[in-house]
Amino acid sequence: MSAVMLRPGSAFPRWLALVGLATHGLDLLHGPLALIWPRFGSGLMMIAGPFYLLWFPAVGACLWKAA
Repeated sequence: MSAVMLRPGSAFPRWLALVGLATHGLDLLHGPLALIWPRFGSGLMMIAGPFYLLWFPAVGACLWKAA
């Protein structure tokens, strides 16, 4: 969804799409790295977690406004 949000004419701001890509990218990277270096994998989720708290309500507000 974040990649689609980057399209021109999207109802979502560009910063929100970039935050989504970074957050979900860190979350995706967390899986394989947690198998090799568990502490490093947990550290990635500590970084991505607060971004989720920003991303989900902002996406919800944009979807509410677009409806």
